[in-house]
Amino acid sequence: MERKERNMDCGVIVQDSIRSVLAALSKKIYGITDPEHAEAIAASEAAMFGYDCGFNFVQMEGDANSIINALNSSE
Repeated sequence: MERKERNMDCGVIVQDSIRSVLAALSKKIYGITDPEHAEAIAASEAAMFGYDCGFNFVQMEGDANSIINALNSSE
């Protein structure tokens, strides 16, 4: 994340069960306020990209525990 401009680059890689790359996305996102916001936006982008690719199951990895816990929450 570029702190001064508040922009980030988001990367998504879609892999199958043997970790072969099926699709990839790279995107610049503007107006990010903090690292946790960046993680939330990246998770949203990954979910939308997976949906657009026709996948009905998405497994994500991330650095922000609060975002991962929120995604795993049933609430």
